[in-house]
Amino acid sequence: MKEKYWIAATQIKGVGDKTIKKLYEQFESLEDAWESSRNEIKDIEKISSKRAEKFLDGREKTLEKAERIINQANNHNINILTMDSEMYPKKLFELPDPPPVLYWKGKLEQRKNLSVAMVGTREPTQEGKNRAFEIAKSVIDQGGEVISGLALGIDTKSHQGALAEEGRTIGVLGNGLLEIYPKKNKDLAEEMIEKNGALLSEIPIHQKEPKSWSLRKRNRIIAALSDFTIVVEATKKSGTLITARHTKNLGKKVLIPGPIQEDIPEYEGLKELIEKGAIEIKYSDDFLLEGLNKIENSKKSEGKTTKQMNLQKYQ
Repeated sequence: MKEKYWIAATQIKGVGDKTIKKLYEQFESLEDAWESSRNEIKDIEKISSKRAEKFLDGREKTLEKAERIINQANNHNINILTMDSEMYPKKLFELPDPPPVLYWKGKLEQRKNLSVAMVGTREPTQEGKNRAFEIAKSVIDQGGEVISGLALGIDTKSHQGALAEEGRTIGVLGNGLLEIYPKKNKDLAEEMIEKNGALLSEIPIHQKEPKSWSLRKRNRIIAALSDFTIVVEATKKSGTLITARHTKNLGKKVLIPGPIQEDIPEYEGLKELIEKGAIEIKYSDDFLLEGLNKIENSKKSEGKTTKQMNLQKYQ
């Protein structure tokens, strides 16, 4: 049961995703890292002596906890995916700190067609709700899938828009999968699973509610799984800006539906994103296709080839 070593590693305080990745790269097996001597662990050049000590002190203490988590997951039909699995989403390896473990429900698959992240404020304007719903529908119409965070507001309308077109949508949660958060979206989550979508989380299944740190971790997964990110509305302090930053750091584009209106708090974050290079496109029925064309033209001007998106298929 190799999963227990991966899960146990995530339960060691002071040992983060980057350290776990380095251990895997060194030994090609987390089980081998458990069986290695103290000197072998301390001699790994990529891992600091402090991190090595944390791992050595915690590796035996967390195995039993990992086994309990696995039993809980099995009892609630929650699947477990580790970094060394063939099913592990390849796009996550673009991250410097890919999640070592993913818990999931629904249908997980390696897709080569369009994946679009749609994010925004939890308290959008009515116009923002309408835009999120319609843009999500257009993503499905073009053969794509919608990825969001199952939060209230823009996330919810994005998932609902995808489902309205009988499309696939993925929810990445900032809490464990034993509980759906927010509770208001429990029925939505179940519908997503029923219609070939999925729920994902790297957070241990027993964590009932998201924390600020777990939401930040969630946001990087949303950005990595997508080909680009659409930010529908965002205030100046919106967590959505974190997703946009991860998107940019991964070399992907951020799209903004315009025009940006003045003196509306839900547009303040969009202004900031545009100043940092996000692409503003006037909202219309052709918003998505115009966005795809601008992304492709931008890549050409930067001397890059289109990666992971066959845009001709969608035009």
